[in-house]
Amino acid sequence: CDGFADTSDPDCPTGPGTTCADAIDVTSLSTWSGNFSDFGDYWSGGWACGGAGGSEAWCTATVAPGDIFAGTETSLSDVVIEIVGSCTASTCSEYEDEPETWSYHNETTSPRTVYFIVERYSGTSGALSLTFTNEPPPDGYDCPAAIDVTGASSWTGSLADYQNDWAGGYSCGSADGPDVWCTATVPAGNIFTIAETLSVDVVVERVASCAATTCTAYSDSPESLAWFNGTGSSATL
Repeated sequence: CDGFADTSDPDCPTGPGTTCADAIDVTSLSTWSGNFSDFGDYWSGGWACGGAGGSEAWCTATVAPGDIFAGTETSLSDVVIEIVGSCTASTCSEYEDEPETWSYHNETTSPRTVYFIVERYSGTSGALSLTFTNEPPPDGYDCPAAIDVTGASSWTGSLADYQNDWAGGYSCGSADGPDVWCTATVPAGNIFTIAETLSVDVVVERVASCAATTCTAYSDSPESLAWFNGTGSSATL
C-alpha cells in the first residue's frame, strides 16, 4: 500500500500508528518495538521532510512544561524521523536522518503534544525499535537554567546530556557541538576564570544576557576565559 492507496482497502494496514489520527501514544513509554510491515506507506511528505519513501509509523507524546521528550531508533533499520506540528500538517517542521535521534523541549508553560513519523528509507518491512525519555532537562541545558557556579571551584558533567541549540553569531567561536550554560556573580574587583580541564575540544563563549544572540568574548585555545569586574559593583556573567 503506497501513498496513493485507499486506507479503507482491506489489504492495507489500518492498525494503530498507520496514520496521524491513530498515532501510537508513547508519552509514558521507555521503549516500543514493531515491524514496518504492520504500517502502510501513506505519508508523502513535503517541504522540509526527509527523503524517505518506505512504510511509516506515527507516534505522539505529551510533554510537560519545561520537559524534554527525546527518542532514538535502535533497531538499525534505515529510517528518517519526521516531526509535524499537527495531524493537519502536510509538511515537516524538521527531520532527523543521521543520527536517528531527535528531541523536543517544551519551553511553554502548558503541556504540548508532539507528533513524529518514523519512516523507513525504503521498503515496507523490517524491525523497528524505539527508546524514549520524557523528563526535565539537566541544569545548564539552556540559558534560563544555567548552572550557578558562583561558589564552586569545579563542575563535571557529560556533553551527552545536552543538545546543540546555541547557534552563536557575531564574535562567537567556531563550534557546533552540545552546549552547557553556566552563570556566576562576580564581586567588584574580582576576577572570574573558567577553564575546561578534561582535554575535551570546546570553545568557551561569553554572552551579555539570555536574550543575547552574539558573544561578547570567546576563547578556543587555550580553552579558558577570564573576566575582571571593574564596574564598581557585583555583576552576573
